[in-house]
Amino acid sequence: MQIEICISKYEPEIKYFIEQNEFLLEQSIRRILSRFDHIENETDDFRSEDIKMTSSNLLEGVNHLEYIEASIDIHEASFNRAFQFYSLISDMKKDVYLNTLALIFHHWDKNFRSWLLKELRYYNLGKSFKDDLWEASFLEIIDFCELFGWQIKPTAYFKKILILQRIVNVYKHGNRSLS
Repeated sequence: MQIEICISKYEPEIKYFIEQNEFLLEQSIRRILSRFDHIENETDDFRSEDIKMTSSNLLEGVNHLEYIEASIDIHEASFNRAFQFYSLISDMKKDVYLNTLALIFHHWDKNFRSWLLKELRYYNLGKSFKDDLWEASFLEIIDFCELFGWQIKPTAYFKKILILQRIVNVYKHGNRSLS
């Protein structure tokens, strides 16, 4: 119950944390993720340039039949290089997206833990509490907050944060981090 009073008392501060995360997301989309909006067109351009460069070197001075066979080989090889280009850029896009999610979650998590420490410093929870809070898992911190009467788990935002936290942990550590 006391933590609920504490939370409602500092609602503007919590709103500021949310605004920071929204800002990080908006800026990440605008400055970083938007660079991947046209990878299909970039792949087409890559393939066209690759065909042009390869053709100019290999197709000079050949007869008609050799020209057709060489042209087919050039287009097939160029398609394979373009496919590799697209695959690498697509993988990079996924990694950048997941890194952005990790940045946003860790920024929120760090702010939340710092905020809890600041607000609970008056309760004299012991010297090791600070270390314990920074070493605790996300769910352990939520369980701790619920001991004070802050019902977090039934909320819609908890489910979203939990999904984000799990995505970030799987991305960073693999499936073993779900347990």
